[in-house]
Amino acid sequence: MLKITDWLEHHLLPCAYKQIFGFDCPACGFQRALIELLKGNIKDSLLEYPGLIPTVVLVGVFIFHLFRKTGKSRKVLLIIAKTDLVIIIVSYIIRLVFY
Repeated sequence: MLKITDWLEHHLLPCAYKQIFGFDCPACGFQRALIELLKGNIKDSLLEYPGLIPTVVLVGVFIFHLFRKTGKSRKVLLIIAKTDLVIIIVSYIIRLVFY
């Protein structure tokens, strides 16, 4: 039986940004990191795309917020979103400078 991760590995979407400009976009690595996370390889997922796990948490909190619109869930949502954005930007800059 074919695993979903095997199928995903063979059907990755190409990055149009990289094809046009010749270097990685801020989201490059997201698909590979998701596959690693689905396999249970948290370390490899973090190394591939550090913003994935905070993004997954952000989506979970957002879904919770849709059903329970409280001031606290909104504050938590904003904190996670800002933190995730910083992680994505810093990791992108590091990737551009050192790789």
